Amino acid sequence: MLGLNEFFTLDVWRASVGELIGSAVLVFMLDTIVISTLESDIKMPNLVISILIAIVIAILLLAVYPVSGGHINPVISFSAALVGLVSMSRAVIYIIAQCVGAVLGALALKAVVSSTIEQTFSLGGCTLTVIAPGPNGPITIGLETAQAFWLEIFCTFVFLFASIGWPKKGYAGAGMNPARCLGAAVVRGGHLWNGHWVFWAGPAIACVAFYLYTKIIPPATPSFNGL
Repeated sequence: MLGLNEFFTLDVWRASVGELIGSAVLVFMLDTIVISTLESDIKMPNLVISILIAIVIAILLLAVYPVSGGHINPVISFSAALVGLVSMSRAVIYIIAQCVGAVLGALALKAVVSSTIEQTFSLGGCTLTVIAPGPNGPITIGLETAQAFWLEIFCTFVFLFASIGWPKKGYAGAGMNPARCLGAAVVRGGHLWNGHWVFWAGPAIACVAFYLYTKIIPPATPSFNGL
């Protein structure tokens, strides 16, 4: 399960490069799509964003899956290690690569957007609260830490439950993604660090909960349902 020998296996490190590049492109493209769509006059921006993100993720998975299994998400790597699809060592290497890639993606985004857009959208980072214009001045909109924590657990568990069957091969997907949150926090800093632990602790607990679920109620027929 630990697979310590994989720390010295060249193929694993080559695969991690795919995870790094995939995570960098994912962060850059997703945040670029959100920012450019919301800054335009497009009607139904949420629909447009959803369609474009789906296309980007599909292309990324097709590119990265043959290299590393197409995790591009610490949630997927950790869950895959818990259920025995990959070793814990490989998962650690992948997660480090995903985090480095997310930082590089955020740096690339910072380099191409104006300071005003960077400040307005916080490089697409994960926050518990946001400052929005109100009738009597700026107002704070968001969730309490406890609410956000439970929401992360619930959403990540649903993501895993709805998307994953556990065969003896890899999984490709992108959903609740702590690495994406980390990338913007490292590059942008400031308020993005407030409650940042929520975006790691919540998904981690959800992964463990999903692992326990697979042990209590194993699937009758192994399946593979990537996003």
